Amino acid sequence: MASGLVLFVLLRLPDTPRWYVMRRRREDTLATLQRVDTAGDAEESLREIEADLSAELGGNLREMLRLPYLRPTIFVLLLGCLVQITGINAVTYYSPFIFHDMGWHGHEVLLAQALVEVFSVFATVSAVLVVDRIGRRVTLLTGVGVMIASTALLVVLYAQGSHFSGLASALGFVGILFFTAGFNFGFGAMVWVYAS
Repeated sequence: MASGLVLFVLLRLPDTPRWYVMRRRREDTLATLQRVDTAGDAEESLREIEADLSAELGGNLREMLRLPYLRPTIFVLLLGCLVQITGINAVTYYSPFIFHDMGWHGHEVLLAQALVEVFSVFATVSAVLVVDRIGRRVTLLTGVGVMIASTALLVVLYAQGSHFSGLASALGFVGILFFTAGFNFGFGAMVWVYAS
């Protein structure tokens, strides 16, 4: 159902002005620029896009491996690797089993998983809304800090033994919830911002 709604919206969206410029479709570019920014000067925006594209044509892969681009290139590659080893995929995939081990039963397990995913969407949207105000680094480090604290909570809970009581089950849920939300606020959102 949700994917059908997204598909409907996507079919109604115009292509980006940049894409139109790359295809030499000047009229479509101007129409899209006027639709997106009614108060702006479409001709000026078109000239800026053309200038950006012509500047990009001169680059190659070797340039990325030389100063001043070497350090950001290594950082983005390392960040992409770190995203993969955070364990988010394992937590997402196995969280119903983890919740079951924590004493949740039946539909509670699925409800807990659904709440985690809804909270994660809110974390991602929050990151998008605040990243321009607080900066990419603070956003990323905040997410990582939340992940570390959540992991520490889960380690303490599991160190107590495999029998979870009511409070331990609730704290375990909070740990999974904030681990996943921390990932989506930090690594999940920022890896794409840094890579662009």
